[in-house]
Amino acid sequence: MNRVRSFIAIFGLAGFGFVLTASAEVTAVRTLSWGEYWPGLPVRVTITVSTDTDTLQVVETPPTGWAISDFTPINGTVNAGVIAWTVSRAPVPRSFSYTTTPPATETGEVVFSGKVNDKEITGTTTMTPVTSKSLGIFQYGTSIEDRAAGWWSEGAGWYYPSSGEYIIINRGNADDGEQHTPHHFLYSEVTGDFSIEARIIAVNLHGLGGHDVAFISVLDTLTPDSMFCVVCHWCDEDAFAGWRQWTARFPLWSDTVLPRFQDGRLKIVRENNICSAYYFNTVTMEWTLLGSQVLDLTDPVYVGLSAMGGPSRFVMGHFSDVRLITASACDDWDLYK
Repeated sequence: MNRVRSFIAIFGLAGFGFVLTASAEVTAVRTLSWGEYWPGLPVRVTITVSTDTDTLQVVETPPTGWAISDFTPINGTVNAGVIAWTVSRAPVPRSFSYTTTPPATETGEVVFSGKVNDKEITGTTTMTPVTSKSLGIFQYGTSIEDRAAGWWSEGAGWYYPSSGEYIIINRGNADDGEQHTPHHFLYSEVTGDFSIEARIIAVNLHGLGGHDVAFISVLDTLTPDSMFCVVCHWCDEDAFAGWRQWTARFPLWSDTVLPRFQDGRLKIVRENNICSAYYFNTVTMEWTLLGSQVLDLTDPVYVGLSAMGGPSRFVMGHFSDVRLITASACDDWDLYK
């Protein structure tokens, strides 16, 4: 949990996976918070420097036209889209970081460049736009929206094979929380009984609390008025579940479970036409039922991970310990119920 919160504090996974050692030569490695960019979504850039020299002169150029903000150390300067730092008696290793945001009109591959003293900064030097693709165990990604009804959703997803973690970013312009659920969805098509679980953390990337949410979901159709079962984690860390039993009807909601009783481990189990939602109770150390409802879903159904942001707000859903088990693929289905 502490590791997750540390990378959330800098908008992602910047610096993850690199181990540097000091030497007489300057070594500088650039890491980015996301593997791909999405217009309007801030990217956190970290440059980790290792050297024995007393003075560091760092010059960094993000892609042309990208806004620059929140640079560290704060004594850096920005001139014509170029960031510069000069640091004496720098500790080893030393990190320099900043946030840069692509404009809404950005397309195609973009380039980051820079030097520390006379050495080129290595690591990640290019980014490409987010593309729809299969991620981990999930076959598809899509944004559930209804622009004709006046609301929309935009999203992107990433998968990190080394840790098995998933990240979903979403931004929407509707947040009624009842009739419509504009969200980004990573999913697989599943037939028959199944169990899906994950440990979920939802974070508003603007530093706000409230009802931005990440969740596990099963949908009957990929339409905004679909029947569904969801089990959710708010940005304020409360957990709850919901069911829409008929198309375009208002959902039923469970009671809310406070953070002192759960840590974001949530699960949905489908058996025949009954969908049950669970949370892992950290007091009793066992899975505890939030509720069950009859849902007459038509196979195949759509099962996966989602995140939903409110009006013009970016929300990040972080999902770890993800398991999708189908009854037909295991010897003892009772173990996963």
